[in-house]
Amino acid sequence: MQAFAKGYPRNLEALNRRIAENQKSLKRWLLVGLCMPFLLGGSIWRDHHRNQQVLSSTAAGDLLDLRPVSQPRGFKPVVLVLKTSTGLVSLTDPLSLASGVALVREERQSGRSFICDEQRTQCAEIAQPSGS
Repeated sequence: MQAFAKGYPRNLEALNRRIAENQKSLKRWLLVGLCMPFLLGGSIWRDHHRNQQVLSSTAAGDLLDLRPVSQPRGFKPVVLVLKTSTGLVSLTDPLSLASGVALVREERQSGRSFICDEQRTQCAEIAQPSGS
């Protein structure tokens, strides 16, 4: 019994050190957990802001035809193929325009490309090549 009584303060000190270390670790994880929503929100806002900034705009011709396509399994889905007077464009977003509407191709600061009508009331993202 005396051996236990002599070792008790030493064991209690080790236990208190371990509890203090665990509390520090818990406080650090809590701090990380509180900061993550702000970092994530800032990242989402920055991406949205960069996606709104137009770097260049060029004429893409007049809309001739707009058709949906279905891809085989395993391929990146393409919603629409747009035929203009200057060529074909694959879109990932739906677009509802009448034939003969003048189109504009926009390069955004985010690196994405979009097709829009001249008034820029409707825009759709151009599909990236399957290799990227």
